[in-house]
Amino acid sequence: MPKGEHLKEKQVGVQTRFTQDRQPDNRRTPDTISALLKQELASDGWDTFEDAEVLNEDGKPTGQKVAVRVKLTTAQAVAKRLLANAAKGRERSIEIVLERTEGKVPQDFNMGGKDGGAIQVEMNFENLSTDELKTFIALTEKAEQTNE
Repeated sequence: MPKGEHLKEKQVGVQTRFTQDRQPDNRRTPDTISALLKQELASDGWDTFEDAEVLNEDGKPTGQKVAVRVKLTTAQAVAKRLLANAAKGRERSIEIVLERTEGKVPQDFNMGGKDGGAIQVEMNFENLSTDELKTFIALTEKAEQTNE
């Protein structure tokens, strides 16, 4: 249909070609990060480093550059990077390393009263109206029936 023809035929508001239920079927679904991470973690581990420096017997660079192919699993590479970042003082990396090696710090959530006992509640009914007292009694009876 040429541009604007739907207006001549009074078809304003008719679903257009790209509404949600009329999308092309050939669209590629994006890869999830989790799937890509799992794929990398399962890879063979070979990695090539360009421009690696050659060291002499004393461990000092000679100035010569070479390409080196290294066998290292992705999980090992991630662990090395994480430890290197923690050694540099990056707080999030330190947190991750400690949580993975020492476990998370337990948190004390005391939802009870003193010494972990029940919470004591004192009610003062003197200021309640007759209707409020009737409502309270009805709710108490309903709670007792539920617990039976």
